[in-house]
Amino acid sequence: MCRMAAVISMEPLKTNALVGWLSDLALNRNQCDGWGFAAYLRSNLILYLREPTPIWERPPLHFPKADVAVVHARRASEGSITFLNSHPFVRVFQGKIWTFCHNGSVNKAMLQENLKAKPIGETDSEVLFLYILESIEGLDKPEEILEALSEVGRELKGRKDELKISAVNFILTDGSALFALRGARLREDWFTLWLKDAETLPPRRPYKYSIVSSEPLPLGAKGWESLPNWTLIGRWFEGEELVKREVDI
Repeated sequence: MCRMAAVISMEPLKTNALVGWLSDLALNRNQCDGWGFAAYLRSNLILYLREPTPIWERPPLHFPKADVAVVHARRASEGSITFLNSHPFVRVFQGKIWTFCHNGSVNKAMLQENLKAKPIGETDSEVLFLYILESIEGLDKPEEILEALSEVGRELKGRKDELKISAVNFILTDGSALFALRGARLREDWFTLWLKDAETLPPRRPYKYSIVSSEPLPLGAKGWESLPNWTLIGRWFEGEELVKREVDI
C-alpha cells in the first residue's frame, strides 16, 4: 500500500512535520518507489515537487507553511519508477490547479476508453485522475463537486469487478476544498483511510483543520476516525466555519 496524507486548515500550518511523519511510515513499510508534495496558500499552488527516489532520501528542504498540503509515498504497482509516475499528479483544469494521489489499482485501459485528455505517465492512477476531472467538468462549487464525485464513486463501485479494482482510495484538492474517497474491493483491512477533524485551544491561537491519511499520523493520540469502506468526504471553509460532508457511496 502507498502512503498518502493531506491537510486543510483555516490558518497556514507548518508542513515539515506532515512530510516527516509520512516519511517515517514509508520507511517502516518500504514504500520506496517515489514521492511527491504539493502545497497551496490561499488557493494558489506555492510548491510542487516529485521525485522517483524514496521519501526518506529527500534533500534537506524547508517545506512552506500552507493551508492545504498533500504528500504521497509510492509503492509501484503499475508503471516504472520515474518522475512522471510519482504522485501526487497536478493538472490545470477549468482555471484551477488540481492535485491528486491514489492508493490501489484499476484497469487503466478500460477507464481511459472515452477520455478526452491523455496521461503523461504510465500509471492507472493518472488515468483515474483524468477520469475524475472530466466527471466534474463545468462544476465550481464544492457541494456540486462533492455530488459529482459521489456519482463517480458509485459508478466505480458498481464496476469494481469489471474494472478489476483493488482500491480507488484517493485524495483530490483544488487548493480550496479537500475531497477523499475510500473504496476498496480487495483487502479492506489494508486499503484504509483515516480522518481527524481538530481545533486548537487556548492559549494557542484557535483555528480548525482536517487531516486525511492512509493511516493515523502521530498528531495527538485521540480523534482519528477510520472511514468506512466506500465513503467519500469533503472538507472546505466558509468563512471561519469548517464544512464537513460525508457521503455513503
